[in-house]
Amino acid sequence: MPEAANETNAHTPSRKHWSIRNQLLLPMILLVVGTSTAATILSVVWIARGVRQQYDSSTTRMMDTLSRSSFPLTKNVLDQMRGLSGVSFALVDPKGRILETSIESAIPSELIALLNRSLPVDVSKLLALHGEQFRVTQFKLCGRGTNDDGSSLFLIRPEAQVAAQIYAAIYPALVTGAIATVIAIAIATWLSRRFVQPITGIVQYAASIARGEFNVRLTEHRDDEFGDLTRSMNAMSTQLREYADKLRASARLSTLNQVGAALAHQLRNSAAGGRMAVELHQRICNQHDDEAIAVALRQFKLMESYLRQFLSVGGESSQKPSEVVALGVTIESSVSLLRPMAEHAGVTLTFEPQDSLSMVGHEESLRQLVSNLVINGIEAATVGCANPKFVRMELKRTSSTCGCIVFTDSGDGSEADFAQRMFEPLTTNKPDGIGLGLFVARQIAENHGGSLVYNRLNGTTSFLFEFPLESR
Repeated sequence: MPEAANETNAHTPSRKHWSIRNQLLLPMILLVVGTSTAATILSVVWIARGVRQQYDSSTTRMMDTLSRSSFPLTKNVLDQMRGLSGVSFALVDPKGRILETSIESAIPSELIALLNRSLPVDVSKLLALHGEQFRVTQFKLCGRGTNDDGSSLFLIRPEAQVAAQIYAAIYPALVTGAIATVIAIAIATWLSRRFVQPITGIVQYAASIARGEFNVRLTEHRDDEFGDLTRSMNAMSTQLREYADKLRASARLSTLNQVGAALAHQLRNSAAGGRMAVELHQRICNQHDDEAIAVALRQFKLMESYLRQFLSVGGESSQKPSEVVALGVTIESSVSLLRPMAEHAGVTLTFEPQDSLSMVGHEESLRQLVSNLVINGIEAATVGCANPKFVRMELKRTSSTCGCIVFTDSGDGSEADFAQRMFEPLTTNKPDGIGLGLFVARQIAENHGGSLVYNRLNGTTSFLFEFPLESR
């Protein structure tokens, strides 16, 4: 079946892609060109008709003037009339002989011979001679005085002259129509590009979102429907990024639920058994001042603290704030467990309680928060370039209802990209890290109604745990 489907798809002709720009531009160009061409043709026909009517009207007025005048039609008079009207004249007697003419050539006589005296009086006729067309009009000179002998006056105008006048009249209309067409096409092209360009950007943006690239954003610089669509796309990208982050965190926590909880439970039991064995040996041997045994006990307790962080993430226990915790005492006890680690790494570990503060919380969870952040600081200071290497803790009041613990180390800090993700589960920039310390610390801070933020200032790295104080 899959092969048959592929074969069907192979023989199915692919549809030709016709962009929206072309769909908008081509009809607009056809409309503009068609409208402009039709308007130009109508203008040309109207102008040509007007020129022809003007010629006929001038010929009629000329014949009327000549029929009413009494001056003799000499060659000088005919030449002057030709200069005024552009029409050539030929005065012909009743026998067909040319008496006077304004053309020094044989054309008038040949035209008159072609007419064969069959041209009706006061009627124009189009005749061809030597490949050129002439419009000839004849009228009788009756009741005119000096030429009242039955003579006829022929008005001869080459059609090329009329065509030249028509062309001179319609040329501005043709040029104007062409310029208007070009301008309209340019405007249509600009409008289609302006209309399609944001669509192209949105299509590319949608493709990047489909690839999971949620950090790309469109520029919101238009106050129209495209601007609304851009803002909606950006909002959708932000929501998808948040959903993707939640899904990744959920997947990581699911993995921890399946593997970490069971493994941590077994390891915690083993660590507890080892600690009790050391304590029993200490009591039997009565060696309460043995520093090595004391260190071993502290390390067993620290191991149990590490394993509790697995169990709290895996869901075995969820401790809720339920008791008043003296933070100075809690921090000091956690520092005593971690001081050998700091000395071994060459890092100075100090605690500076500026105020005696208490809060409602769960002491073991708060110990775990302090341990995670101090261990993170020791590891960062160890690989950092600063000298001397230190981790410093400060406990102080920030307001009448809030206090904070500031964890500062001399490490080199984190890159900007990792700083945005450092509180996500299973996210670490350490070769042997597991990516749970900061995640669990923030969970504990939020469970106690507080917050945990990262800051890099003056070459030092700090984490600020802000919490509500005990209300009395």
